[in-house]
Amino acid sequence: MFLNLVKIEILKLRNSNIEWLLLISVVLSLIIGFLPIFGTNPTDFSNIVQMIMAYSSLFLPLITGVLATLLCYFEHQNGGWRKLASLPIKKYQIYLSKYLILLGLIFIFQFCFLLSMLAVSIINGVIRDVPIQAYIYTCVIGWVSCISLAAFQLALSMYFKSFATPTIINVFLTFPALLIANTEILSVIYPWSHPMISMLQTFIQTIGGDSGFLENGILLVFSLLISSCLFLLSGSYYSKIKEY
Repeated sequence: MFLNLVKIEILKLRNSNIEWLLLISVVLSLIIGFLPIFGTNPTDFSNIVQMIMAYSSLFLPLITGVLATLLCYFEHQNGGWRKLASLPIKKYQIYLSKYLILLGLIFIFQFCFLLSMLAVSIINGVIRDVPIQAYIYTCVIGWVSCISLAAFQLALSMYFKSFATPTIINVFLTFPALLIANTEILSVIYPWSHPMISMLQTFIQTIGGDSGFLENGILLVFSLLISSCLFLLSGSYYSKIKEY
């Protein structure tokens, strides 16, 4: 029955207009990739670094929150929570099915960002020297770094009936990540900074450098695992006690 619940969530995405959010994300990433912010020499990958920095610090956390809100929008507007609860399923499976779909959507966004980086490199003439492996590692690690953030934002979206409230909260929690990423301890325990420090560190280390954002990789892994478990358990428990 859980798989049927996942299929229901996929069907509801047809009217969510997520493709427009995906298009906007790709276009903005491409624009940033062609701006001479960190330099004009494409062979030093400064344009890719600025793409990753903007995408991981702002776009990805905001996109994750918007996607989580969209996944709960139908239920909040049309009494869908009660309909889902009437199915022969365990209530926590409602949260887990939406969480699975949310991770799948984030993966699609990461794949499109990978294509955006490749497009910028190819258009700039850096074809033979494109570090495809670094691009792939960066996007995969970025996806993994969102597992705790996605769990929290989905629970937040289930709690608030308004579309605006969880979105505003996400915006206010996203922007401080730019400053927190420069701190040694807070950066690894603050979920909104996880995508930035993990994606930048992965890319720059893969091409032979050091971003300087991540001082303790092991602490980041533990923080990610602990926060993911905490948010998943909290979201599942709230789904179980929620009044439908």
